[in-house]
Amino acid sequence: MLRTTRWVAAIIFLYSFPGYAEETFDTHFMIGGMRGKKVSEYRFDNKQPLPGNYELDVYVNHQWRGKQDITIPESPAKPCLPKVLLTTLGVKTDNLNTEDNCILLDEAVHGGQYQWDISEHRLNLTIPQAYINELERGYVPPESWDRGIDAFYTSYNLSQYRSYDSNNNSNTASYGRFNSGLNLFSWQLHSDASYSKPDDMKGTWQSNTLYLERGWSQILSTVQIGENYTSSLIFDSLRFSGIRLFRDMQMLPDSMQSFTPLVQGVAQSIALITVSQNGYIIYQKEVPPGPFTIADLQLSGSGSDLDVSIKEADGSVRSFLVPYSSVPNMLQPGVSNFDFIAGRSKIYGVKNQEDFLEANYIYGLNNLLTLYGGTILSDNYNAITLGNGWNTPLGAISFDATDRVVS
Repeated sequence: MLRTTRWVAAIIFLYSFPGYAEETFDTHFMIGGMRGKKVSEYRFDNKQPLPGNYELDVYVNHQWRGKQDITIPESPAKPCLPKVLLTTLGVKTDNLNTEDNCILLDEAVHGGQYQWDISEHRLNLTIPQAYINELERGYVPPESWDRGIDAFYTSYNLSQYRSYDSNNNSNTASYGRFNSGLNLFSWQLHSDASYSKPDDMKGTWQSNTLYLERGWSQILSTVQIGENYTSSLIFDSLRFSGIRLFRDMQMLPDSMQSFTPLVQGVAQSIALITVSQNGYIIYQKEVPPGPFTIADLQLSGSGSDLDVSIKEADGSVRSFLVPYSSVPNMLQPGVSNFDFIAGRSKIYGVKNQEDFLEANYIYGLNNLLTLYGGTILSDNYNAITLGNGWNTPLGAISFDATDRVVS
């Protein structure tokens, strides 16, 4: 009997094997729309999060762009990015003709990629550099501008001159200049006035400029109303009384206030872009795979070409040359400058003043060509100017022609 028991135990041991039971979860413990559904329909890992709304740290090309509310639809499990959010993240949306609240990244940007890290509440977006609105170092975007406080200010310069002749008779002249302003309700009042009093004569006040001004950040412009001077953008400057709307170039990043060429290319991998001028490295940046555009160069001088090298992840290097020379009125590709004026001339010493309209416009077409034109219209004087500036390998050249009609 004992021998039989040993054989049975041996047989049981020989035929034993591990068994695994499938994990189950009673969804009746869950509430809301999940009650009674199959848990296998949902993903419990960091790579594919559950559908719903999340507040995540969003990184674009390894740069933190803030905490954002991200929606994950049922299918596909990709992040929904409204157009307004893409703009906030710095993605170019000019060619995106939709206001849909659920735009998939690969629909908005060719070559765009995303990666979840739900354990860190993080969404990583990789976007080709050419589709990103890069913020130049030191530049503050319009939505962060502050109009300042309501205040009055003034600065002045006072002087008095006294001379004596051979008979010890004195001659005294007094002069004062006052530059004052008032900031109130987002408007600024500017005044430039002077007071002069020759000896034994009545003192006189003279106003040089007196105008109201307000910045218009939506179009990066400023509007002025009152007595001021026209710009010398294309035509000669003159004093006038009226209204003026112009592009305020100080609202743009430093690199866009004058002509600098765009450096464009395609990176085959994560690449290091190096820009040199006169043998000195003036710019260096790492870019993701895909097309890239470098628009925030700050160059010294106006006649030295740019040497550009692209060093790929495998160590290979490609180089090319970007011609660079400029003349006045040239602008970076895609940048425009304008100045519109309606008013009446106030030229000192001229008896018959005239109402007039003046319009000036400059546009950087590409790395080689900037176009500009302007016109003045009045009853007795009309003028029109058309011109262009060329950036060529041989240097910068500017041509313009003006037609005037005087009656």
